[in-house]
Amino acid sequence: MESNLKGLLFVGLLSVSFLSVAQDVIPVTVKPYSQLAIYPAVKVPASVVSLNNSKISSEVSAIVKNIPVNVGQVVERGSVLFELDAGYYQLEHKRAKAVMQSVEAKLDLAKYQLQRALSLSKQKVVSEELLKQRQSEVKALKAEVAAQQSAIDIAKRNLDRCIVRAPFKAVIKQRMAHVGELASIGTPLIHIIDAEHLEVSAKIQTNDIASLKSTDQVELVSQGDSYKLKVKNITPAYDAFERSQEVRFVFLVESALPGAFGKVQWKKTSPHMPADLIVRRQGELGVFVVNKNKAQFVSLADAKEGQPVELTQISETTPVIVDGRYKLQDGSDVKLQ
Repeated sequence: MESNLKGLLFVGLLSVSFLSVAQDVIPVTVKPYSQLAIYPAVKVPASVVSLNNSKISSEVSAIVKNIPVNVGQVVERGSVLFELDAGYYQLEHKRAKAVMQSVEAKLDLAKYQLQRALSLSKQKVVSEELLKQRQSEVKALKAEVAAQQSAIDIAKRNLDRCIVRAPFKAVIKQRMAHVGELASIGTPLIHIIDAEHLEVSAKIQTNDIASLKSTDQVELVSQGDSYKLKVKNITPAYDAFERSQEVRFVFLVESALPGAFGKVQWKKTSPHMPADLIVRRQGELGVFVVNKNKAQFVSLADAKEGQPVELTQISETTPVIVDGRYKLQDGSDVKLQ
């Protein structure tokens, strides 16, 4: 009776021992890293900026006669933005032309007198002093004609300045003057934004610059629309406060509206481990892979909670543990299911 009891006890202990060993082998499922890897998108706030954000001022002093454009209107290059009363400058232009006619008449007479003096000098009828005088009068009047032509050009230029035209295709942002007001020289009259020469400005984290350089698929998403972009330049200056660098992009096809806000986005070209496969062990973040039927913990120094991380420590074919990873420790025996 006693021997039978001992036998049963031995068999029971042996069964418990085998069960414990069997329980130490943790069943897991695996997938190669190439099937699990993702290519996360980087999204950065951005804005559309115009290279020309101009406040157009008056170059002459005159009364505002007409402003034929309204706020929000898009105007083509050469379109009239505002008109000033040109009455005074029209009179100045006429006066300058009239003075020119008077000077030209005097020059014609002086030339005739010089020709007569030259003819008579050959006959020794006029003195050399009179001949020099006639030559001097012609030179002086020619100089006066040149000076008066400059006066005409200035008067014409001031007359033209009474009509101000758009220097580029623009959006009218603000009318800063009203009809009937006196516009002095330098008085801002209208605020326009260049509608063609546009760029996208974004501040990119320095650790994302490398992935931006390696891709050619960049876009701006604004108000539900997407616009293809190309990197124009990366500012070679580091913003220590925001830990970023300003990057300027240009539109490849269509452009968003100047002043629009959105997000510049692109996908990283290097494979990343999904955030849900990352676990914490001994205060470190990492993933479990299978190595000779054992779980191996691969520590990821750059990993952050809830974020994918670039994984360069393993190859694309490395079996990564998917199911069963929460029970594992480094070196645990595993059984592939």
